Amino acid sequence: MERVIKKINECLGTFVKAAASGPRDKSRPARTVVRRIEGGFLLVERYAENKVTHEKIPEEECAKTVAELVENYRQTVVMFTDISMTVLSNGKGKITVRESPAARLMEAVHNRKKNYILREGDDIPVMRDLGIFTKDNKVVVSKQDKYRQINRFIETVNDVLGDEKEIYAVDFGCGKSYLTFLLYYFFTVKKCLKTHIIGYDLKEDVVERCNALAK
Repeated sequence: MERVIKKINECLGTFVKAAASGPRDKSRPARTVVRRIEGGFLLVERYAENKVTHEKIPEEECAKTVAELVENYRQTVVMFTDISMTVLSNGKGKITVRESPAARLMEAVHNRKKNYILREGDDIPVMRDLGIFTKDNKVVVSKQDKYRQINRFIETVNDVLGDEKEIYAVDFGCGKSYLTFLLYYFFTVKKCLKTHIIGYDLKEDVVERCNALAK
């Protein structure tokens, strides 16, 4: 673990993210991810009981946070712009660190261009309302995965659309409704279809948030 912490302390600016899985204690989240976001902060995402919580922390706490992940999870993958470190911890507390070059992978990710249906830079108000775009219509760093997921989903729907003039859709277990709201935008704005969408979810706080956003 010392190698990982030393790397973070010496090269904090090259840190990309850390993902931990296999908690030693069942009371801990099944998976925890720490990502670099804008403004000198990190975003900690904790996945537990079909719910995700988010916490923003200063990047100076990176080494401490990653150390806690290594101590409490069986596997932690720490990515920098030049290398990727996989930290494995067995039941006896023995820690193994494996390194692999990540420069080519990161370069490919940053340089790859794709002609998405919902493009970065386009004026899409719902993307800003959902926190995926900044006020300048740029993809928020911590939402890159969500942005790609949305576009893959929209592309799949677009491939099977016929000559419909009106669309009815029901989303069971809609959660925060990222895909639902963007699907509505795609149908109404991009395809000019008369659209009816209903989202169902059992979590009251999620329902209240989505209803407020819909209004």
